[in-house]
Amino acid sequence: MDQADIDEIIACLPTGRTLFPYFKDRYTLMLLSYFVGAGKPMRVIKQSPFGRLLDKPLIRPLVRSLPEGRLTRQALRSVWTDPEAHCFYRLTLGTWGASEYWDQGWYQTSRPGKNLVLQLNFAGRHNQPYYRLIQPKDGHLFQPDYHPASRKELTLAWARLDIDLDAGEALIEEIQNDWIRRALWWRWRLQAPGRLRPPLRRGLLTRCLGTPDADVRRLHQYVDTVLRPHIGIWDEAMMTAALWFLREELGIRRIFFHTFGGGNRLKALRYGQPPRSIYTRLPRRFCFRKTSDAPSFLMAHRRVRKELRKGGVRFFLLEL
Repeated sequence: MDQADIDEIIACLPTGRTLFPYFKDRYTLMLLSYFVGAGKPMRVIKQSPFGRLLDKPLIRPLVRSLPEGRLTRQALRSVWTDPEAHCFYRLTLGTWGASEYWDQGWYQTSRPGKNLVLQLNFAGRHNQPYYRLIQPKDGHLFQPDYHPASRKELTLAWARLDIDLDAGEALIEEIQNDWIRRALWWRWRLQAPGRLRPPLRRGLLTRCLGTPDADVRRLHQYVDTVLRPHIGIWDEAMMTAALWFLREELGIRRIFFHTFGGGNRLKALRYGQPPRSIYTRLPRRFCFRKTSDAPSFLMAHRRVRKELRKGGVRFFLLEL
């Protein structure tokens, strides 16, 4: 994408930060709602790519209660979940990439240009205890500044998006998380007093908790209580937010996602490859199907077109 395309999208959207609540398996309600619309017979749903979602614990009680075996968007809206189990996030937008010089190894984009970045940021329920327990020096240690996280928010995860509004297609280039991985690393690093020499340990305590004699149990409490609800759902929350944003805000219903091997080839990732599960198990959970089709906008670039024509590069595709 060009910066002008990104600016046009951002200018058309509501200003400010969008609140985005999430709870385990919320994506099943969203995907089924998109598919059934005003209503579809259960047999049609079971034969569709979304049929597997009917077996989710969140959906099963509703399915058993349907008097006529017909599922509607209105019925899905009636599913109750415990508000205490909700995690609250704020969505913001950013930019990643370069228009003039394509450093593919650094930017990891499939074609020259920029990506629109959808950032999933923590909200008050997390932030208040975070600032009370963690008092880092020199910025937030769980959020490095060399990735496309928000500069004003505490970013749990982000999705890089390549979009063609004219074609009505989007490619989710990447879903990634730094915060949890780095918080767990710091917890492990500081857990055992004998693991580090005293000067190094005092330096790490200062950077992470604000003082060289800080009680490391504050970090344990943060990870084990405040951060814990987000650890098991961050990937599905980020994917849900990306799909919701593309369909609801931009009207895009044809959404591609990289396979593990195909994405590594197109982005020339020989080292530092992403977690395999993000590009295998996650798209299957969201009912993406594998396809030999590719986003049409990728075919406009000679180097990308040449790689695609070699064969062996496939994508996941979800049509909403």
